[in-house]
Amino acid sequence: MKALEIAKRILNYQLLDYTLEISHLKLQKLLFYCQAYHLSISGEPLFEDDILAWDYGPVVRSVYENYKKHDSSIISVKKELKSEDISATSNLANHYSKTTYLLGITDQLYAAFMKIIRNTIVP
Repeated sequence: MKALEIAKRILNYQLLDYTLEISHLKLQKLLFYCQAYHLSISGEPLFEDDILAWDYGPVVRSVYENYKKHDSSIISVKKELKSEDISATSNLANHYSKTTYLLGITDQLYAAFMKIIRNTIVP
C-alpha cells in the first residue's frame, strides 16, 4: 500500500470525528507513528514509501508533494465517504488515533533527527 492512501484514510477520519484537525505537519508525524506501530505489531511495513529525515521531522515525499499547498493550515476533507472507506478508516483510526498524544514527543526526538543527514531514509 502507498503512504498517500494511508494519508487519505487518516484525513477521512476527520469526517467521522469532527474534533480531529490534521495539518500537513501532523499528518506526516501520524504517518511516521502509524508505520512504527504497524512494524512493531506485525513486523511488516504499513506502507512501502520511504520516510525521510527532514529538518522538522519525518516526511514521506509523495505525501509532502500532495499536501504541501496546505502549509500549516488544517487539511479539510469535503468528499463523502463510501461505506467501505468508513469501515477501513474506522479500523485505521481505532488502531492509530492513540498516536495523537505522541505528537508532542516529536519535539523531543528533534535532536535525534538532526543527527540524521537530511533526506536520508529513516530506518
